Amino acid sequence: MIFETLLIRGCEVVGPDGVTQADLLIEDGRILKMGRGIRHARARVIDASGMLVFPGLVDMHTHLREPGQERSETIETACRAAVAGGYTAVVAMPNTNPPVDSPEIVVSVRSKANAVRLVDVEVAACVTRHRSGYRPTEMGRLAGLGVRLFTDDGTCVRSAAALKLALTNSARMGFIVADHPEEPSLVGEDLVSQSLEEESRFGYGARERRGVGCINEGEISSRLGLPVRPREAETVIVSRDLAILAAVGGRLHLQHLSTSDSFDLLKRAKESGLSVTAEVAPHHLVFTEEAASGCDPVYKVNPPLRTRFDLEAAREALVEGVVDVVATDHAPHAPELKELAFEEAPAGIASIEIAFSLLYTELVCNGVLSIQDLVRLMSSRPAEILGLEDHGGPLQEGSAANVAVFDPSRTWEYDPSVSYSKAKASPYAGRKFNGRVVLTIYRGQVVFEEERSGD
Repeated sequence: MIFETLLIRGCEVVGPDGVTQADLLIEDGRILKMGRGIRHARARVIDASGMLVFPGLVDMHTHLREPGQERSETIETACRAAVAGGYTAVVAMPNTNPPVDSPEIVVSVRSKANAVRLVDVEVAACVTRHRSGYRPTEMGRLAGLGVRLFTDDGTCVRSAAALKLALTNSARMGFIVADHPEEPSLVGEDLVSQSLEEESRFGYGARERRGVGCINEGEISSRLGLPVRPREAETVIVSRDLAILAAVGGRLHLQHLSTSDSFDLLKRAKESGLSVTAEVAPHHLVFTEEAASGCDPVYKVNPPLRTRFDLEAAREALVEGVVDVVATDHAPHAPELKELAFEEAPAGIASIEIAFSLLYTELVCNGVLSIQDLVRLMSSRPAEILGLEDHGGPLQEGSAANVAVFDPSRTWEYDPSVSYSKAKASPYAGRKFNGRVVLTIYRGQVVFEEERSGD
C-alpha cells in the first residue's frame, strides 16, 4: 500500500484531559509527529484551523445487512456512511440472512469488508444457531477466528441456559456476550415464527408484524390501539442476564438500554463489581414516545421510544458514567419497507452518518456533555471494551492514524436522499445540526472528504 503523507495544521486535538492546539504529521499509516509549527516539504497540507480532531469513532452496534438483505444496505454502502460520520471501526451485527452463526459466514463477511477497506469491520457472531435462542454456536471455533462479540441481536438470547453457557465460555475465553434485552413473550415476538424458511422468504424485519409490539406501553399506545413493547420486557431480561452473570462470570454487554429501571439495575450491578457494560442509542437520547404518536414508521425502533423521564434518565446515565457507550444501532431498511403501515413496517433508524453531529448538537452544545465526554463515549470507551488497540486514541506520536476532523462551526441540514446509506427514510430529515465531520482518515488514508459544493 502506498501512503500519502498528510500534515493536519492548526487543529484542536481532543484528548481525555482536554483540547490542545497542535499539528499532526501522518506518514506510513501512523502519527509521526505531533506539535506546533511542523513542516514537511512533500506532505499534503490540510488546513484544520478552528476544527476539532479526535480518534476515529467506533460503533459497537452496526447493521451492514450482508448477507441476504442487500436491498436495505450493503457492506460498502454502510461503510461509506460510517466514514462520512467519522467512524473508523464498526461491529457488524449477525442478524442477517443467513445469520452469522458459522465460521464460514464469518470468513465471508470479513473478506467482503476487507475488500471494501474503508473501516475496520469486527464481525459479531450469533450466540445460538440460526438466532433461534436455544442451540449454541461453536463459540470456541468462532473465537479462534477472532470473533470478539457474540449476540443474537434483534431478539434476546431466549434460553437462559444458552446465555449461561455463553457467559461461562466468555469467562474462559474472554469474548463479550451482548444481549438485546426484550422478553419475546411480552412484546408479541413469540407469535412470530423464527423459521429459516420464513426469514428466507420475507427477509429480516419485513415479515408480517401484526400483533407484534411496536410502541411503548402507555396513554399513546392506548389511544392508538397499537400492540405494545412494555418497559418491563426490557427489565425482565436485564435482571435475568445480570443474575446469570453474577453466578458464572464472563463479560456481558447490554444493548440499547431505554428505561430508567434498566439504568438503575445497571448501576447497582456495576457497584457490586460485575463485569457488565452497556450502550444507549442516539434516538433514545433525543426522541420520546410523542414522536411516534403520528404513526410515522421512521420513528419505529426496538426497543421503542420511551417517556421524557426515561430520556432524561438515559442522559443522566451517560453523565454519571453508568452507561459506557453510545452505539448507533444503525438499522437501515429499503425505502419501500418504511412506507408500510406503522405496525407492519420494520423497526430501525439509519444514523451512523449523522450520529456525532446529532449528539454534538443536542448534548455538547446544550452543556449536557463536554466534547471529551462525547469522544470517550463514541470512540475511546468502545475501543477499550472491544480491545481495539489501533482505535480510540489518545492521538499521539506513534499511534495508528485513525482520525476524524470535525468542523464545529458548520451548520447544516440533513438530507437523507443524498446519504451514502441505502436507507432514505429518516426521522432526522430536514433537521439542522451544529458541526460536521469534514475528513476521516483510516490507517493513514483519507477515506472521506466533504465536498463543499453545498449543504
